[in-house]
Amino acid sequence: MSFSVIMFSSCGSDKGNGGPDQNNDADGENNTIRGKITIAALQENFGLANQLASAYVSQNNNVIIDVEAIDMNSVEESMQEGLYNIYFLNGLENPYPNLESQVVASDVFVLCVNFNNPVLQKLVIRGLMPSKIREIYSSASLIKWSDVVKTDDMTPVKPYFGPESGTAYSIIRSFIGINQSPTASTALNEQDLYSSIVNNTGAIGFLSSVLAFDRSTLFRAKGLYILPVDFDENKIADDKELIYDDLNILKKAVYNGGYPKGLIRSHYFVWNNDVQQKEIVNDFMNWVRENSSAYLERNGYFSPVHDNGPQE
Repeated sequence: MSFSVIMFSSCGSDKGNGGPDQNNDADGENNTIRGKITIAALQENFGLANQLASAYVSQNNNVIIDVEAIDMNSVEESMQEGLYNIYFLNGLENPYPNLESQVVASDVFVLCVNFNNPVLQKLVIRGLMPSKIREIYSSASLIKWSDVVKTDDMTPVKPYFGPESGTAYSIIRSFIGINQSPTASTALNEQDLYSSIVNNTGAIGFLSSVLAFDRSTLFRAKGLYILPVDFDENKIADDKELIYDDLNILKKAVYNGGYPKGLIRSHYFVWNNDVQQKEIVNDFMNWVRENSSAYLERNGYFSPVHDNGPQE
């Protein structure tokens, strides 16, 4: 039997309906499946998609998987044109529930400020009430941190959103409960949001747990402080609200239902039932179901959260 070249590519010009051996010649054994598929991944999913695809290809010598970046504004049109075999998307819920899908991972958004915030000690003790967070993002009257916490410090308040092209932007706006924010800036991407917070003393923003925590220590990432949110608005951070500084404690709260659903984002592979190269797609998704958990923690993700608990 002849074998096609073993390779993995992070981007390529041939989409899912191209590549070598388009008509699969498989006899049911993984190492005899051959052909090529292309995964379109949102930017925040790109790294995990690459790792999963690479691991699968290493075990399936005749399969090529290209992973290409896509933004949410381009997904609908590319689906209509059939440009990709699989999409790696995210949101509070599956954005395409009528298609075939597999939830792979979850992450959560946490409220972050710069580690050198001038009123940090008071913020740590009190937390920030949701109503105060809403005011920071929606009111032009809160222009310095002394307007948030009584102090003489004149450091400007600088609220940030994630990129408008990503789901973080809409998720946080919905959670805060605002339509417009006259004072907030939007980051170019979620990595840029992290950089904006650590490089601006007065910055504040909701950051994905993937970026907010150091994966080696499981504590907050360098340059950040993760604030408690005073959900019951009693002007003090209670024990149940002090869950943000340790990733393991945060995970336990998420799985036990002690974290707001509106801040838990799920990540989905999505594909059409009549997708081209269906045999490869099905085999890849079966592999993902059995093996993806090994790649989540090293990339900063949680196991999928479903009905306030980890999905089996």
